[in-house]
Amino acid sequence: VYYATPQNRFQEIYFNYLRPWIVPGKDPNSPIVRWAFEGIPGGGSVPMMIWKAWVLPVLLWMPLILAIFFVTVCLAALLRKQWVDRERLLFPLAEVPLEVTEAPEGSVGPPLFANWMFWACFLLPTVLYTYRALHQYWPSIPDVNLYRSTENLFSTRPWNTLNWVPMNYYFDMIGITYLLTTEMGFSFWFFYFLRRMTVLVRTAFGMEDHYRFMDLQGQGALIVLGLFYLWVMRHHLWEVVRKGLFYDRSIDDSHEPISYRFAFWGVVGGMAVIVGWCYAIGMPVGWAVALFTVYFGGHLVLTRLVSEAGLFVYWLPAPQMTLINLFGNHLFSNQSLTSLQVVGWKLQDSASSILPNALQGFKVADRSRMSQTSLFVAMIAAIVIAVFACHIPSISVIYRTTVPHLGWWPKGATRALPNQIVNSIINPDPYKSGDFANMGLGATVAGFLLYMRQRFLWWPFHPLGYIGSYSTWFGDRYAWSIFIGWWAKVIVLKAGGATAWRKCRPAALGLIIGNCFVLFLWLLLQLIWPVQQVLVIE
Repeated sequence: VYYATPQNRFQEIYFNYLRPWIVPGKDPNSPIVRWAFEGIPGGGSVPMMIWKAWVLPVLLWMPLILAIFFVTVCLAALLRKQWVDRERLLFPLAEVPLEVTEAPEGSVGPPLFANWMFWACFLLPTVLYTYRALHQYWPSIPDVNLYRSTENLFSTRPWNTLNWVPMNYYFDMIGITYLLTTEMGFSFWFFYFLRRMTVLVRTAFGMEDHYRFMDLQGQGALIVLGLFYLWVMRHHLWEVVRKGLFYDRSIDDSHEPISYRFAFWGVVGGMAVIVGWCYAIGMPVGWAVALFTVYFGGHLVLTRLVSEAGLFVYWLPAPQMTLINLFGNHLFSNQSLTSLQVVGWKLQDSASSILPNALQGFKVADRSRMSQTSLFVAMIAAIVIAVFACHIPSISVIYRTTVPHLGWWPKGATRALPNQIVNSIINPDPYKSGDFANMGLGATVAGFLLYMRQRFLWWPFHPLGYIGSYSTWFGDRYAWSIFIGWWAKVIVLKAGGATAWRKCRPAALGLIIGNCFVLFLWLLLQLIWPVQQVLVIE
């Protein structure tokens, strides 16, 4: 609303399609809007008129937000038996809390804390990041550059595409890769290397827009993997349907977090609330169903990436943009496009997905003999409390800090969302024949990798590595660290086999826990003892 001007015609193009109750105000000159960007005159606390203006939109957004979270946790409960008991996925991230809490009977504490390799590797990130943090307070203390690159090596095409290749040291990712299968670690860095070589070859032939080429391959691969995982669990899903619809007593769900009947109707009821809410803001029922089918389908593969491959952050294609580009905007009304973008913007940050987190929670509960049902209830309670607790501090920060001084994500969203709405209405970018060909290429490669992996035990390439490297810039951040972790595991296995690998596990856990500890410590200290510069400890 704030950036609407006569020149960009925001008000003319889409303001009429915004239901008045989903925003606190539609007048760009009102204090509710202007003060969020320009600050409260004279400073001070947020006035009561601002709080009153936010009450209705906050409360009316809650059914959608809570329904999405509820359906997500129900889906995690439904996936548990298939992926934890039947397929026995690795869940490398779940190993960390288990290792630091499990202690043999009669022992003082976890054996991990008595291992010298754990503490040596724990201290490595702790000391290095402490130096980096202290450098922000006292610049005379030398900084430690953990985020290097290949610098400017080449000046001519196509070799200049190899300039500035990141060589980042993320200790947590090094440790996690050591816990993965050798096949998975190899696939991640190999496909990232292949991606860089693909860009080089395309540049040599005068082709551009490499990101779109890779992203579309990733989308095709995502579709194939999503359908494959659904096919593998088809018998399990049929059991859920039989229990939910017909109350089939022959199906045992006594060890599950919630009964299949409750989970089935929880998903159905939650989706009814979601679709009804979308319809209330002007989105046709069919497009609402399609939007959340794409959303939850993508998060199925995302959860597999976390559960099997140990990725703790991953970005899926925006579901609303996938729909609009796939079908073209001529099939959507302007009302539908506006509502799709408004709702889709709440969904497209897949890095904050709770589906893999909830499933890992159930894995931890299974190993530690915790009550799965109690954990489910605790998850729902924590979500409700957290969602409502965040509103007051968030609104306070927005008005006291102002949007232009927030982080890059919330600051950028205020411009990106309206531009995305306008572009989808008047300047669409639908997929062309070449784009569908690229999606088909990604689907074919993923299908081939799945086939080879199912047929041959020696096959070293995992389709999740292909998706992880091709459909996001994940590899740019973590590929070098993954390579180090993979190489360390290969060396240990060659030198001493599985026994040596198990003995060196505490070193990997030390890197992970040390990295988490030092980041938490300095973020906490910064709240108490703020630094004027930006504290960069990613």
